[in-house]
Amino acid sequence: ELTADVVRALRRFIERGIMVRGQVTLLKGVNDNVRAIKEVYEAFASIGVAPYYLYHCLPVVGAKHFRTRVQTGLDIIEQLAPLTGALAPHYVYVTPAGKHRLGRGTELDYLDIGGKRYIRAVTPYLAADFLRYSNSEHLPPRHSVDEQGRIVSLYPDGED
Repeated sequence: ELTADVVRALRRFIERGIMVRGQVTLLKGVNDNVRAIKEVYEAFASIGVAPYYLYHCLPVVGAKHFRTRVQTGLDIIEQLAPLTGALAPHYVYVTPAGKHRLGRGTELDYLDIGGKRYIRAVTPYLAADFLRYSNSEHLPPRHSVDEQGRIVSLYPDGED
């Protein structure tokens, strides 16, 4: 993706003092290993782009074959950590209620629902705030509220 034209355009931003951050989506069979992710982030760093997000592939129609387990991304983050802080992106997955940031040492809470593996996670978001700002009367499917009023999400994990 870092073609010569893209690199030239990014450099124009950077030369003007604009911070550019790079994002990568983790894709099974494409970049689902530390070597591939490290190469992308080193390429970013070589042109002045700050590694920012490593996204877990969303559970959308047509992308099932690209979805890894969330643990795969955590393993990659763990292996990148000793190299340098500059190559340490934020690993996230996205639900209809917002981003879930995962860091080193994150322990996943798995649930089996109807033979499918879900990750149960408490978000930092208050349900009341989400409902107010989203102009909605209900939380999205597979979301609930805990005792502190925070949103609890069930995220479909990818496959091995």
